[in-house]
Amino acid sequence: MSPPPVDIYSRSARIGGPRASSDEEPFWRRLLLMPFLPSMWSQAAGWPASRVVVPLLLLVALVGAASGLRFGIDARLKFRRAAAEYAQKYPGFTVAGGVVTVDGDGVVHLVDGDLTVLVDPKETIPASVVNTTHYIIVRRDVLYTKDQSEVKLIKIGDFQKQIGIDPLRVDASSIRSFDRKWVTWLLLATPFVMAAVNLVSEAFGALFVGVVSALIAWAARGRGLDLGFGACFRVALAAYSAIVVLELLLGFVGLAPGACFGILVWNLILCPLVLWRLGRD
Repeated sequence: MSPPPVDIYSRSARIGGPRASSDEEPFWRRLLLMPFLPSMWSQAAGWPASRVVVPLLLLVALVGAASGLRFGIDARLKFRRAAAEYAQKYPGFTVAGGVVTVDGDGVVHLVDGDLTVLVDPKETIPASVVNTTHYIIVRRDVLYTKDQSEVKLIKIGDFQKQIGIDPLRVDASSIRSFDRKWVTWLLLATPFVMAAVNLVSEAFGALFVGVVSALIAWAARGRGLDLGFGACFRVALAAYSAIVVLELLLGFVGLAPGACFGILVWNLILCPLVLWRLGRD
């Protein structure tokens, strides 16, 4: 009597090894839907590692690029708002030969939170009335900076030598020019820089958090399901894609945990997810 046929889509077949090619998820689905489909995390137990790692890394790079693009757009908007506000409220000033002059003998007096910026060459406003934690006070030929309780004096001429700009003009037009010249490059470069940074940081995070969660899941459920550590780790990596998206959303609202605290938080989230999806369809 011939042996009964083996159902390659059965649970035991999925646990025992990689799926047949006809049952594999297309790449675009693994890239776009893996963070949102827990069933795909379970399937990852039977996938080759590359089918989990490659879309996860690309997702991490895309999330980093999105964060970088958001940073660049935010910087551009801030510079344009600053130029418009400066044109309405403050006179321009020039720094030349180590001496500061303000158009029309005016004063630039800006208070933003705990920072005061005062450009007052004629010293019409005394430093004693400035009560913020941090300040930058510019007089005719010197500037004072305060950080907490430490006050530093810097000669304007020395400052110009350090930055290599003489004369230096500050007004709404110069802010707009800086925006066009440098912020445009920032806007173009930050998506690529942040994609690379995110790849490095998330690679370490996924490795550590994924290994810890996979070990716990393997000890708690994996051995009873005849799953090796590798299968549990692939499930953990697939589920980690949801962490990547969650971290992006939390970052947009300013609630993303820091690096050290994040390791604890993501482990507390990922471990139950892996335990939940091991051995399920």
